[in-house]
Formats: sequence, C-alpha cells, structure tokens
Amino acid sequence: TMTLANQAIPILSVQNATSSSPIFTVLYNGRVGIGTSSPTLGPLTMDSGAHVTGGGTWTNASSRDLKENFTPLDSETVLEKINSLFISRWNYKKESASTTHIGPVAEDFYDAFGTGGDNGRASISSIDPAGVALLGIQGLSKKVDRLSSLVASVGGGIVDGVNGFK
Repeated sequence: TMTLANQAIPILSVQNATSSSPIFTVLYNGRVGIGTSSPTLGPLTMDSGAHVTGGGTWTNASSRDLKENFTPLDSETVLEKINSLFISRWNYKKESASTTHIGPVAEDFYDAFGTGGDNGRASISSIDPAGVALLGIQGLSKKVDRLSSLVASVGGGIVDGVNGFK
C-alpha cells in the first residue's frame, strides 16, 4: 500500500497530442476526470461540470452559463403530449426480465418533445424527462387554478366539501 500526502496527483493522464488538453485523468485518490485534469466535483467528473457524487448520484451540469437558445414552451401543450405518451413497464434485453423500469421509449419521447438531437430517437437524457414533467406540472396547475375559480364563482350551488378546494 502506498500513501501519498497529496492524493490529487495523477497516476494516469491521457492528453490530446495536438492541444495537450486532458482527455482522461485518474488521480491517486481514485477520482476520474473525462476531459478534465481536475476531477474535484466527485469520483467521476466531466469537463462539462456533470459528475457523480460521492453517494453515487449522477448530477447533470445545468447552469444558465452553459446553455443557449432558450425557447419558451406552452405548459398545457406539453401536458397534452404527456397525456398521449405511451408509458409502460419494461426491461432491457441485456438485463434480467426481473430488472424492470418504467418509462417511454426514446422514439416516442423524441416524436413528442423533439429533444436529444441526432441521438434523440435512440436515447433519452436524464434531464429532459425532468423538464417535461416540471412543465407538465405547471400546465396541470393552470388547469386546477381555472377549475378553482370556476367552483368559487358558482358559489353555494356546489356541495360544501368542494368549496374549500384549492
């Protein structure tokens, strides 16, 4: 066993031959960097800022500073697309039939939401379903607000238990 005072010393570093930018780095402390020589965010750090935490959670890079071409979307239209999206329980062919997952297939998700670029028909990022779900919740909230206003405007003609509906 080897003990080093500075565990952040690379034991393996692969660099681009023409620009000497890091491609792959492994530090003595076990941290791995892809595209970075300083994997400081967790055991696995990408140059984009995406990383795996010490607890094993994949964390997407999502800063406004990393994004461009923002386009507003209609939350109720997204909610309609969510409602028409086929979602089922399934397993990957390379896994046991008992290792199941719940979700759409990439082709259907791409047809509904158009995310993922050239790979969108074959894979779904972990960030897109979260954004779709949040926008769908906003659409649902608007519908609930309209129904609440309608119930309030009808007043006493509705069953007492509904009057407190928020």
